Amino acid sequence: AVHDPVTAAVATAAQQQQQQQPPVQFRSPFDVEDPSAAPRRGVPKRTLAVALFLLVTGIVCFCIGIARMVNDEDGALALMIIGGIAMLPGAYQTFVIYRAWRGDPRYSFNMVPSFDD
Repeated sequence: AVHDPVTAAVATAAQQQQQQQPPVQFRSPFDVEDPSAAPRRGVPKRTLAVALFLLVTGIVCFCIGIARMVNDEDGALALMIIGGIAMLPGAYQTFVIYRAWRGDPRYSFNMVPSFDD
């Protein structure tokens, strides 16, 4: 084995540099913070009202659209699309608020946009 002082110095410097720098931790943009780490607030009343309004409006529009489609009336597809667009976020927000209210550690009131600020 040849002991080259330059090679040994470069290897020692590389080892020291690796020891000094903390390991780089990459974070995916899809990583979600732990909802239980957020401070627990009371039930957000306006947010719940908006979520329930979207859910009920979406269900009503969707049902009217189905009834109009069965009767071969105009505007059925438009009402079903509007109903779906309103119903999906309303159902999601209502579900998350309900699970957080029930105390599920996987859900928090901070997981839905707040209209109470």
